Amino acid sequence: MDEVCRVSGIGYQEEGVGYRVPGIEEHILPENLAVAPPPLSRDRRERGRGGRGVRWIARECRGKRRGYNRGPSEAPFSKRRCPGLRGDDNAIAANAVQRQEVPAFAGMTSASRAVLKLSLVTRHLSLLFLLLSFSLFSLNVHAQSVHIGLLKYSGGGDWYVNPTSLPNLIRFCNETMHTDIAKDPVTIEPGSRDIFSLPFVHMTGHGNVLFSPQEAENLRQYLLGGGFLHIDDNYGLDQFARREMKKVFPELDFVELPASHPVFQKPNLFPEGLPKIHEHDGKRPQGFGLIWEGRLVCFYSYESDLGDGWEDPQVHNDSQETRLKALKMGANLVHYVFTEK
Repeated sequence: MDEVCRVSGIGYQEEGVGYRVPGIEEHILPENLAVAPPPLSRDRRERGRGGRGVRWIARECRGKRRGYNRGPSEAPFSKRRCPGLRGDDNAIAANAVQRQEVPAFAGMTSASRAVLKLSLVTRHLSLLFLLLSFSLFSLNVHAQSVHIGLLKYSGGGDWYVNPTSLPNLIRFCNETMHTDIAKDPVTIEPGSRDIFSLPFVHMTGHGNVLFSPQEAENLRQYLLGGGFLHIDDNYGLDQFARREMKKVFPELDFVELPASHPVFQKPNLFPEGLPKIHEHDGKRPQGFGLIWEGRLVCFYSYESDLGDGWEDPQVHNDSQETRLKALKMGANLVHYVFTEK
């Protein structure tokens, strides 16, 4: 037998003459059969009339074939008698294949068996590595912290003001509400597709805000899809924020939220609504909202300046009581996003 032969057919050899068994091809072999069956046992061979010896050979060499090839019109092995085999021999041969009474490495040299075993081990190790990688990836996904974003808008306004406010709010929420928010906020532009991975986005500043048509549409889709925007007037933002949010929701107007709204109720109670943190024009603090189909998608804190209250104590020299009020109100917003929505 040629050692470089590839298993794809089964033949038999009788009295030194090689034949190819018609109809025996790869799809008939059992899936776990690597090579051809070994010679039938003597007692099984003797069952055929005349005791004619049968030796199985699996072979189809590259570039040359031994024996006779089955023609397209010839019947499969189970439907056609093999030339040279008597009736009982045909039955014995067919049953041997069907019952898979053959060892996986029969008829192979030690070198060929080693190569085959190595191939099987490599396949198993590759599958194991793939499963392990997927498991680690799944664990990593579930272990990742939630991020919140800081909106970086155009127009010249100082979107970057209050650099310590969001990190302090995040720390407060993680400590008091046992949330798992990443300690550093993500800077995000209104037109970015990455905004859809953030459940909460904060916007602040003193000056001009400008949304392009693409940014306004992207921000709209983000909010309609379950996102939440908190706009915090840091004094001087009001007219620009209202103008640009009209691009996002031309059909909606900001409405003042009553003190009974969930953002003022849980987990910290604010019976009078939005707390006053910093004085600007002596106006009362107001909490406005854009509501889409009964859901609050944007909260606008006006004449309160929550962000200043979230900052480090030395920045504005606010009292601990004032800072705590601001942080608790911010925690209510985060709680609303993670629970009520």
